[in-house]
Amino acid sequence: MDTGMNDRKNGQAALGPDDALERARRATANASSGAAPDPEVAPTAQRRQFSSAEKHRILAAADACHAHGEIGALLVSVARPPS
Repeated sequence: MDTGMNDRKNGQAALGPDDALERARRATANASSGAAPDPEVAPTAQRRQFSSAEKHRILAAADACHAHGEIGALLVSVARPPS
């Protein structure tokens, strides 16, 4: 049996690809416009800002690295926020 015929029997018209796309757009627009933002959402992270002195200290430490993996370890320790 034709699927379009089944849809018409159930009281629904068969949707074309453009109709389905338009319904998806409407659903997305309706969901985002009416809801208030969730107060439990964490704020976005901010990048760290290094002073000129800190940059020079990090570069001096990187210049002193000679063994394999030392620069990576240095960058990990610099990227870790102070506790």
